[in-house]
Amino acid sequence: MEAPTCWTAEEEPPMKKIAFIAAMFGVLALATPAQAARVEVQWWHAMSGVLGDRLSELVEKFNASQDKYTVVAVAKGNYDEVTNGVIAAYRAKRPPEMVQIAERGYMTMLLSGAVVPVQDLLEQKGYKIDWPDFIKPVASFWSYKGRMSAMPFNSSTPIFWFNKEHFQKAGFDKPADTWQELEKQLYAIKAKGVSECGTVLPGDFYWSLLENYSAINNQPYGTLANGFDGLGTEFVYNKTKVVSQVVRLKKWLDDGVLQIAGQGLSPEQLFTSGRCSTFVNSTASHGNIERNAKIDWSATFLPHENDINPPLNSTIGGGAIWLIGDLIGLPVGQRVHLLVGVGARAADDSHLVRPAPGHPLDEVADAHPLPPVHGSPVMQARHIQIHGVLPERH
Repeated sequence: MEAPTCWTAEEEPPMKKIAFIAAMFGVLALATPAQAARVEVQWWHAMSGVLGDRLSELVEKFNASQDKYTVVAVAKGNYDEVTNGVIAAYRAKRPPEMVQIAERGYMTMLLSGAVVPVQDLLEQKGYKIDWPDFIKPVASFWSYKGRMSAMPFNSSTPIFWFNKEHFQKAGFDKPADTWQELEKQLYAIKAKGVSECGTVLPGDFYWSLLENYSAINNQPYGTLANGFDGLGTEFVYNKTKVVSQVVRLKKWLDDGVLQIAGQGLSPEQLFTSGRCSTFVNSTASHGNIERNAKIDWSATFLPHENDINPPLNSTIGGGAIWLIGDLIGLPVGQRVHLLVGVGARAADDSHLVRPAPGHPLDEVADAHPLPPVHGSPVMQARHIQIHGVLPERH
């Protein structure tokens, strides 16, 4: 298939510097300005909040660890804004050396003709990487024909966040496992006056409440193995249980059980303030919820339909780092120095993002330290499923 026309440029952009790449749970910031005699590397990303703070720490530590390179990390907005921005920059022949792109942009990047596959580069330069040592569900998502296209950076999956006090006041220990029983709980919470709303519509509801709903309930989202088996995929979610899911959400909205965040407010704020009792969102929300919540909160798996037993696994989200251009400009030994150097920094700091034993997320995340692999040390939700890798759902 031809590269998308939105990436087309008359010639490849000249590259003066190498792209560095990280392998870890992502986080936002602006790095220190470029210093004299240093090679400056532009890294565009979409991290903010607590994740942004962690990314800033990684960049600062790497810049301080050596005197040859300065990584300049630039927050370019949300994932869609980053993608649109790098496409425009590439067409203008002024792209960054590397960019963080969300999982939904994988095919756009792969078919663009504008990127250098990470595994190809490292092997070409003689670096010995134990590729099977990556976390399989993460690595397989960013691979094509068994080879890594981009370096996994931040990985996540949607989970069900809830206000423990609200459920206890309504007479429940925790959210139900099925949508049918959960509906009864949310209506009871509203009827008893426990909170103003039972739940709030996620900003990325199409990912968490439609795509992952389909995965958990074993419903096809598209033909050709949901697109993994070819480019001639057709959507079929309008012929599956997704239809009844949308009918259910519309009913909740009409009855005031489900609310939509208004202008100036985010769904996360409605949950952390205690206004709404539940919130479906990515595990990536953990840092901000931990920092901002005024409530006694916890989290669990997404519900499933009562006729699906056992439920399957939700899918992976997040982003990876892509290398832009042909990387012409630096000596061979320097071209991958940043890849290895920052990856090591990420591994050293991985404890910053793991939940401790007994933490509210301990139910849906592995609390044990990960081995020093190159894959993302994200909280490993036990219900990730990619390319047939099916860890047990506990």
